[in-house]
Amino acid sequence: MQIEDLMQIHLTPDAILTRWKQSEAQSRDQNLGDIAAGLQIAEAELMAARVGMGVVRLRPEWNHLLAAIVKLGAVRAVTGNSSVTLETIGCYPVLRQLELCSLAASDGIDLRLSLPFWESAFAVVERIAGGDGLSRSIHFYGKDGKPVHRIFLTPASSVNGFEEIVERFLHPTQSRTQTVDLHFGIPARVSREDVNREIFLERWAGMRDTREFFTLLHDFQLSRQDAFLLGER
Repeated sequence: MQIEDLMQIHLTPDAILTRWKQSEAQSRDQNLGDIAAGLQIAEAELMAARVGMGVVRLRPEWNHLLAAIVKLGAVRAVTGNSSVTLETIGCYPVLRQLELCSLAASDGIDLRLSLPFWESAFAVVERIAGGDGLSRSIHFYGKDGKPVHRIFLTPASSVNGFEEIVERFLHPTQSRTQTVDLHFGIPARVSREDVNREIFLERWAGMRDTREFFTLLHDFQLSRQDAFLLGER
């Protein structure tokens, strides 16, 4: 849980649930991210608190779990962050392992997944607001507790496939708490004046894929803005 100092009291899972229900009662338009932000916790913590209420925790066996997703048939896949969201509908292809990421690419779904950054996964079954049907989905979270990928079943999806996945990957410990590292993936920054510009630009020129740019920033401990400024000189 995110805390400002050691004297701040942690919200218990029951307290999180109570405040979540209060937020839902006040506004049905709020999404999980908005509610979690209002509670000053990570979304993964909110999801974990709901375990046992239509939510189950799945084992973090990413390659095997994603390989089993093909059993669902056509699904709605959502990937994004606070700035942008990519949403596609289609069938998951066979996962391929690349040097820097895992690749799921087909005519409908085309994703590059950084699985080492993933931390937790939950399967969710809940009633559709204002309807009699059920919504089924799988949510994946990073080590910082932020959502990294979501999969929603469509009318064309296989409910049996979903239930098989839940049964196969059910986590033996259905914990209702989730530890998050809010600073994961945020490297210490160095001043661009301390970077060997010649070596940096040589590495930049040698990139074969745009996704290598993030590795470049990490290796030199640079922000994107400083990297661009070095390239402009």
